[in-house]
Amino acid sequence: MVVALLAVAAPLLAACGGASHTVRTLNKSAYDQKMQTVAQRYGTAATRTFTLLTRAFAKRQKASAVSSLRHAAALYTAESDALAAIGPPNEVAHDHAVLVASYLTAGRWAATLASLVRNPKKATAATNRAAMNTWLPRVNAVLRDLRAKGYEVGDFTGWTEHIAGAGH
Repeated sequence: MVVALLAVAAPLLAACGGASHTVRTLNKSAYDQKMQTVAQRYGTAATRTFTLLTRAFAKRQKASAVSSLRHAAALYTAESDALAAIGPPNEVAHDHAVLVASYLTAGRWAATLASLVRNPKKATAATNRAAMNTWLPRVNAVLRDLRAKGYEVGDFTGWTEHIAGAGH
């Protein structure tokens, strides 16, 4: 049943992420290489974004904070799309699908947080913390699982901690 669900979920996740082509299943080496490329490309951009976000919050520059959070939302969504375009080996298909969905969730979370910073009267900090408290541990668990299976997927976690502080 789980395999059947994954067979249905993977194409749907790819379609939701904007991918318009069939994703080819990669071997372990090709998968590692693609994952490392995504991790490096988006990790560098996200680190820059969260450095700007931290400065904006420290200086109480609301417009800059909102802009940085919107940029973060776009980055997470783009990362989800990039991950959805990678066809994982069958043994890690479930982990990969969780990773794709998690980054899409993070994009939505950052967009919601941007609107809440812009209009604090609508803020529900507990909801935002709850979203982050489920997203980040899920990503970290998947990355641990992939590494335990011998995959070298790159450093996705080096910058994810930056966003954890933004919701508290």
